[in-house]
Amino acid sequence: MTKWKMHIVPHTHWDKEWYFTKQESDILLCEYLDEILRMMSNNEISKFTLDGQVSVIDDYLKYKSANLGLVKHFLETERLIIGPWYTQPDLFNSSSEAIVRNLIYGMNRCREFGAEPMMVAYVPDSFGHNNQMPQIYKSLGISDFIYWRGISKEMLDDKKLISFWKGIDGTKVLAYNMMYGYLSFGSNFNYNSVSENQVKLNAKNFLENTKEIINEIKEKSQGITKEILIPLGGDQAPPPANLVAFVNELNLKSKDDWLISNYEKFMRAIHSNSRNIETIEGELKKPYLSRIHRTIGSQRQYIKNLIKEAEMELFYNLEPLMVYNYFLTRRYQTIFYEKALRKILECQAHDSLGGCNSDQTNADIKNRISQALDITKTLQTKILKNICKSKVNYDEEFIIFNQELHDVVYNKKLKIFSKHKNINLKNSKDKEFKFTILSKKFHNEGSITVSGASGEKSIKANGFYEFDIFIYKLKLHGFEILRFEVVNEEVQILNSSDLDFKICCIKNKIEVANHFKIYFEAEKDCGDSYDFSPEQNEPKIISTLTSFEILKEKDCGSKIITCKIVYQIYKNSKVKKIVNQEFHLKFHVFDKKIVDLEVNTINPTSEIRWRILFEFMKNSNELISDQCYSVTAKEANHEINYWEKEGWKEAPVDIHSFESFIAKKDQFAIYNNGLNEFQRLDDSTVAITLYRSVSYLGRNNLLWRPGRASGTSEFSIKTPQAKLISTKFKFKFRIDLRKDINPAQNAKEFITSPLYYQKQNYNNLFKSFDRFLSKGDKIIYPNKKILTTTCKDFVIKAIVKSNQGNEVIVRGFNPLDKNIAVSFLLNGELINFDQCDLREKILHMNCSKVVVKPNEIVTFKIKEVQKW
Repeated sequence: MTKWKMHIVPHTHWDKEWYFTKQESDILLCEYLDEILRMMSNNEISKFTLDGQVSVIDDYLKYKSANLGLVKHFLETERLIIGPWYTQPDLFNSSSEAIVRNLIYGMNRCREFGAEPMMVAYVPDSFGHNNQMPQIYKSLGISDFIYWRGISKEMLDDKKLISFWKGIDGTKVLAYNMMYGYLSFGSNFNYNSVSENQVKLNAKNFLENTKEIINEIKEKSQGITKEILIPLGGDQAPPPANLVAFVNELNLKSKDDWLISNYEKFMRAIHSNSRNIETIEGELKKPYLSRIHRTIGSQRQYIKNLIKEAEMELFYNLEPLMVYNYFLTRRYQTIFYEKALRKILECQAHDSLGGCNSDQTNADIKNRISQALDITKTLQTKILKNICKSKVNYDEEFIIFNQELHDVVYNKKLKIFSKHKNINLKNSKDKEFKFTILSKKFHNEGSITVSGASGEKSIKANGFYEFDIFIYKLKLHGFEILRFEVVNEEVQILNSSDLDFKICCIKNKIEVANHFKIYFEAEKDCGDSYDFSPEQNEPKIISTLTSFEILKEKDCGSKIITCKIVYQIYKNSKVKKIVNQEFHLKFHVFDKKIVDLEVNTINPTSEIRWRILFEFMKNSNELISDQCYSVTAKEANHEINYWEKEGWKEAPVDIHSFESFIAKKDQFAIYNNGLNEFQRLDDSTVAITLYRSVSYLGRNNLLWRPGRASGTSEFSIKTPQAKLISTKFKFKFRIDLRKDINPAQNAKEFITSPLYYQKQNYNNLFKSFDRFLSKGDKIIYPNKKILTTTCKDFVIKAIVKSNQGNEVIVRGFNPLDKNIAVSFLLNGELINFDQCDLREKILHMNCSKVVVKPNEIVTFKIKEVQKW
């Protein structure tokens, strides 16, 4: 009879920060890695897996750079195993390209150390797995996947521990589920066993304590394989002492065949010695074996807003601008850009981005994201300022850059400065467009310091006007820069008679131009930093609308209505004092079928969850949303009816993640950047979570999550900053009522901030870098040719210079339910290009057109040509 093969994999799961700070974690990391290097040097341990992420090496070398040679030696000899990730990510609250870049950067970083990354998608602790990961893994040459969280009882009972996992596009990877996680075996191992008798006792106790779970794993593997994975480690686990002697004892005391292994070796054994493997499909976000924290997407909402802004500015704005600048200057400097990228990836770690941390840790995370955003915006200003020098001759002129490769209709808000009280705008190509002056403010408070023989003296500066303007219906070509001049003339404002837009409050709901209704609801949040938990199973709304008031109506070509609504709520769960919470709403309409909505509020209370609800005409069409390079329909979750009976770890509630839009075909689309959670309440109503306010990192025995607290269950860590008292929130939505649209493309255009630059000396603090004298890169080719694409339906997520040469990488996906064809033009002429995978390995050379299937991620390599 064939023995069971028990693959012991010594590893550590390295949470970079959590209820502890990264500074504390780094101190422990240095101690552990020092010990691992010592043990490897003395051949006390043959291999050790560093959690599938390479960032821990960067963290270690920051303090222990003298050990670089030794680290590289054990990496090159594949004894110290790292990658493919840079950090272990959150796969639902990160944006599409950020997830891809985590893997690309992680694998490239491994190779910079002379090591090949582990070619297993090892994701031991992330809170679920989106349905595009099989395609992403395969495109990076990874065919194997090891995970814990996300499998359902039905999947486990029917398909067992080993299955093929099929993504939304049909791509499959071989998947192994760690039924009892990455730490159950490590928690039954005595890391301090030193003497021979201690090792024997350790092995005896280990077999006795793990017998039940090993038998369960064998039962779930029966008929498929005799290979069993035993991950020996855990959270911040040290290297195991006397491992060889321990394994020898296991072989003496057990009928099974125990061996020291690694994840790649184990998956090779699965490929070779398995049969009858079935297939599972779709996203893995079922909290049967382990918790998924389906509502963590609204925890510490200020962090979620900030990282999405930083990712947008880096991937959608800075990278295309750097490519355009490369066309002009042949310069592509990455030292600061890479620092910003790395800071974002560091904050992408599942606990970090989840926000389920101590107050101090979350403050550190916010600071790192803010630094990344600061670097990104400064680089944008530096490049745009340099380009502006070659395009603009006179003060107050400004340029606008279309960072898309296709034509767009530009509808953006800009801030412009002028010495003139009344202004008009004209562009260098006499293109038709409209603009609205949203606000105007005169500044006369400044002074100028003048140095002379008698010393310094201050004289009053000339006053100037600050305009917030909205430019709309401006057609821009792909990768086009357009110059505008600010003219001193008064523009006659025409009433927007064609925009029949009114709002009113009927039965506590704001009715918007007979198109839809919006309202807000608050519930008591009895949960913690991981999960929302209601007070009772049936929704209990604790907010009461007390007043609605239209504050201002402005007709300035487009139409703007501002209003205030007030709700009464309890101050917190302990104090029954009633407080008011105001929501200030600004509606802006510049198209009959498009409504922009800005929501501002200040949180006055704690233990509460606020949601905004959109109510449309009843429509049975499926609700779709975007998530990591895909558009998917969300189906009703029937498991909510029997999860407690089957012993699920938490309730599989019908709250879903989205990246930038929610839509129903030919009825509506809602665009947003920063919010992550929505729930379909019925055929007409969608609820989007605005934020949650809680008091603790973890709580025991929640209604939707029974049992121990997540995080630390032995002691409840108070997180007063998670209450978000007096926190100011601003949320921006666009409600698109047009038919036959591409909501993924339109959402991207809405959430992407404008790239523009004005030559002005009135307010050099508007963009701080303006105050510096920067020489900038020499523009060699001022009349550079324009790279464009023929297909507007292809949603581009990355335009970046190749890691391997001077080619330009363009990556995107097809969000439609039909095939699309993509071609590229240079100065209006069709060019050939290569199709490659995420490694930039060429799949098809010299293409003139590529047909892209629904939800297919495609990477194009635009070859360097002499005409650039």
